Amino acid sequence: MFSLTLEEYAPGKDYLLLTYIGELNIQAIFKHAPRIMIAIEHHKCYRMVEDYRQATMKMNASDLLKIQKFQINTLDKIGIRFTSIKRAMVINENNISPDEIEFYKMLSINQGQDLMVFTDMYQAIKWAVADTPGR
Repeated sequence: MFSLTLEEYAPGKDYLLLTYIGELNIQAIFKHAPRIMIAIEHHKCYRMVEDYRQATMKMNASDLLKIQKFQINTLDKIGIRFTSIKRAMVINENNISPDEIEFYKMLSINQGQDLMVFTDMYQAIKWAVADTPGR
C-alpha cells in the first residue's frame, strides 16, 4: 500500500511538501504524479521537499529512467522546464538504498535539475528555500 500526502502551498512558505508512505514503485509514481504537477503549476512553486522517510523503494534502474522521462515530458506539456524544479529528498537509509537514490540523483543532475538528498528534514528545508545562483 502506498500513499502520498501533498501539503498545500501557503503564501510565505517557499516550497511544496510531499510525504511518501509505503512501497514506492513505478505504478504509484505514475498514479500520483499528476497531482504533483497540478500543484506545481497552480502555485507556481518550483521548490519541493520530498519526505521518503516512511517509504521503501521497489524500483530498478529502468523504472527510474522511465520515471524521469515521464517527469520531463509531463512538465514540458504544461510549460514548466524540468531544470526549474529544485528538489530536496529526505530519506531513511534503512528503507531506501543510498545507491538507488544516488543513481536517481545523478540522472536528475545530468538532466540539469537541482536535487539533493538528505537524512535530516531541517537541512532539506533549509537547502530547498535557499536561493540558488541563476534562479
